[in-house]
Amino acid sequence: MQNDINKSNRSRRQTCSAFSTVITLTLVGACAASPDRIPRLSAAEVSRHALFVDRRGHAIDLRTWDGGAFDPDTWYGAERDPRTEAALVKAIVQGAESALANCDEAVSRLPAQTSGEISEGRYKEILIFFHGGLNSNADSLARTRKLIPDIKTPCRYPIFVNWRSGGFSSYKDHLIRIRQGEPKGWIAKLSSPLYLVTDMAQAVVGAPKAWLTQGAHAVTSATEPPDAELSGLSVCGPGITQPCLATFEPLCETGSNRRQLRKAIWLATSPSKLVVTPVVYEMGKPAWDVMLHRSNTMIWTTCDLDPSCPKDPDTKSAADPMGSGGLARLLREVHDLTVMEGGAANYRITLVGHSMGAIIINRLVTLLPELPVRNIIFLGSADSIRNTQSGVLHFLEHAENAKFYSWMLHPDNEERELSARGLLPSGSLLTWIDNMYTSPETLLDKRFGRWQSLKRIPKIIPEEFAGRVRLMVFPLNDRNRPFEHGDFGGCDFWDLDAVERMYDGR
Repeated sequence: MQNDINKSNRSRRQTCSAFSTVITLTLVGACAASPDRIPRLSAAEVSRHALFVDRRGHAIDLRTWDGGAFDPDTWYGAERDPRTEAALVKAIVQGAESALANCDEAVSRLPAQTSGEISEGRYKEILIFFHGGLNSNADSLARTRKLIPDIKTPCRYPIFVNWRSGGFSSYKDHLIRIRQGEPKGWIAKLSSPLYLVTDMAQAVVGAPKAWLTQGAHAVTSATEPPDAELSGLSVCGPGITQPCLATFEPLCETGSNRRQLRKAIWLATSPSKLVVTPVVYEMGKPAWDVMLHRSNTMIWTTCDLDPSCPKDPDTKSAADPMGSGGLARLLREVHDLTVMEGGAANYRITLVGHSMGAIIINRLVTLLPELPVRNIIFLGSADSIRNTQSGVLHFLEHAENAKFYSWMLHPDNEERELSARGLLPSGSLLTWIDNMYTSPETLLDKRFGRWQSLKRIPKIIPEEFAGRVRLMVFPLNDRNRPFEHGDFGGCDFWDLDAVERMYDGR
């Protein structure tokens, strides 16, 4: 009997997973590429390096994350025990403290050349990676498993923040759960048919605008020479303090980038775009809004903002600017570890944000400017230029030792990226956000990680810290370099020595 139930549940999850894939490709495409060659790591090892956060902002365990994506008891059950959440977070930070405690001893046992490379500066590094939007639970977990052994060294401890950003689950929350940024229970469920019909009607009525917007984008990106937007862009090297063309190879796992083949596929799939573009235009935006909602609940849960909710006194102090979300709990523990006696001098933090992960980092450096952050890496940032100015760039004014790295795709690759084998509108997720999912008030409200927008802002980096900023645009060819938005997570983004060698002219 139990076996039959398990088979039924497994079948239902598989069906839902397949349905999720179809809807996600139809509505909002895909942002991340699933990593290949995933190593076998124990659940305990993964849990020491990964924070898993559900759609309400609560920290959950690996088993729940990996197996409960469509289990109502898992995702829509009672509120979790704050003590359990605190224990999950503490285990991650204690793992970092334990692993880095023997940094000097471990380095001393390595070959002389390797030892010198790792122990330069004698710091203990905690690298925190935030993935972006349109990542399924399986994709983010696969990336975590693959990158843990790649990044981890005796003096570097990676922590991956996995949050629910799947396109289908986000749109589902828009239909049956979220109203004006808040969960509305039965009211949302009862009104869900009306919302679905309205979204579909808007897709039909708004079709001309969608066709016009994407048509103009297609004509512009197809008729301009590939390197037209790179005119005047210097090659990265000594003395370069403005955006430049990257020449180093970050060893990305990419496929083929044959432009002629891409053009042929785009033309062959044009009829499908006439049907799908209005759907992506109108029904993708509410999914994007819910993803933004979820990126916030990792810091402030809904209950944190509701005076009627019981408060957890162990979570935060009255002066604490953050709430009780899973990420807020993690950052408090990391903060406490790094500011212990002598801690700030021995630890350094590297923050890495892929796509929407940059949005989260801009919030964090504003809320916790005292964190000993030494490196900030944006991989195709999906945040606006304005938010980056008030976030990371403002942080750099006061963090005199911090450096900022921003990776951007070649404009031709950004504008002409194919999604779902060309069935969806062309362009990367950043292009979709600027063209379809937001209404920028000015150029400053467009994506920071998109060179087409950033290049039009004069002197984006103030002179006083321009020497600590690395704004890099990658070439068109695909040899070990990213050419799609999802490629960034498969590059050796943590190898900052390779970037510095390029800027030093070595």
